[in-house]
Amino acid sequence: MMGDLGSPGAENPACVPPVELADWCRLQFPLDAVVGTGTDLTIFARIFEAGVTDLTDATDVADAVVVQVGYGPDGSDPAVAFWVWVGAEANAGWNAAEAGEPGNDEYQATFPAPMPSTYDHAARVSVDGGESWVYCDRAVPGSDGAADGYQIENAGNLVTVPAECLGVICDAPPTARCEGNAVATPVPLGTCTVTDGAPTCAYAEDLADCGDQVCANGACVAPAPLPGPGDIVITEILYDPHGPLAEDEAEWFEIYNRTDVDLRLDGCRVADSANVEVIDRLDVPAGARLVFGHTVDQALNGGIPVDYVFDFALNNGGDAVSITCGPADAEVVVDAVTYDDGGDFPNAQRASIALDPNANDAAANDAGANWCLGEDVYFALDGMPEEDH
Repeated sequence: MMGDLGSPGAENPACVPPVELADWCRLQFPLDAVVGTGTDLTIFARIFEAGVTDLTDATDVADAVVVQVGYGPDGSDPAVAFWVWVGAEANAGWNAAEAGEPGNDEYQATFPAPMPSTYDHAARVSVDGGESWVYCDRAVPGSDGAADGYQIENAGNLVTVPAECLGVICDAPPTARCEGNAVATPVPLGTCTVTDGAPTCAYAEDLADCGDQVCANGACVAPAPLPGPGDIVITEILYDPHGPLAEDEAEWFEIYNRTDVDLRLDGCRVADSANVEVIDRLDVPAGARLVFGHTVDQALNGGIPVDYVFDFALNNGGDAVSITCGPADAEVVVDAVTYDDGGDFPNAQRASIALDPNANDAAANDAGANWCLGEDVYFALDGMPEEDH
């Protein structure tokens, strides 16, 4: 059967006027712009339509010719995506002969720059009063504007920033840092934002996991060795705060790396006579003293800077504190102290017991005679009742 050849015996359909498209157009200026939000932005476009724009060297205005400039989402197609369009007017100062583009006309539109973001911008031209449009990108080698149709990659690039950020170049990123066991490296160029009325640079970060290495000071490095027996010793213990500070918040003990190399306690265990906890990750620099405590809140722990939090309680009448490393079938005791309360060791209510500096080794700290009373834990606390000082 043959297809439809007309509408014999029925009313004819309405005639559809042919689509009339502009001959050519180009986004002229600016092609790449960084402007402050709310400031006036002027965009220029040039067009050609035979028999219209080539009549004089000035812009030849015609009722059917409509020129607009606009902006939309970065990387979007203006014929499909939502774009904001602004009507353009003839550039009163245009002279085609002086510009070296005989036959072309130039239009311009001015509008407030939109909210901070990254946009594409372009122009579009209609020669049938806005019924159909030709979209105009920039000139690139081998193509001049709309000569090869609209190319998204050839759109104008528009970046809008807060007015306070104009002229601010965010090219001084902070140093890399550790995020868990990954290196967080700031990108070279940041984004300017406004904080309390002042421009501030913010930098995105690239994360790189350190894998079998460890992140230290913003770099992946070989992990520090685990301690051997006696490399780290326990040098001070507060087991009985005995006052306004709560035992489950104010107990602590101190360890000391007596070697000249950095050590780590990752996967090692800290324990008392009844409890064992695995240390998640902890580096102990050479010669450093670190504190294990119940809380990092110094308002609750008596003003002690705590480096690692442990959960078990230290018994007031006596207990054993130990640090061990290595697999269970080859466990190494790094140090262990078994203290009592007023036997070989000092009676230490509301004060710590402290190891004599001349006895800083894993054997000497086993003897209670090498321990003495530390400072009263309430001595430096302000606001305590007088009877508690």
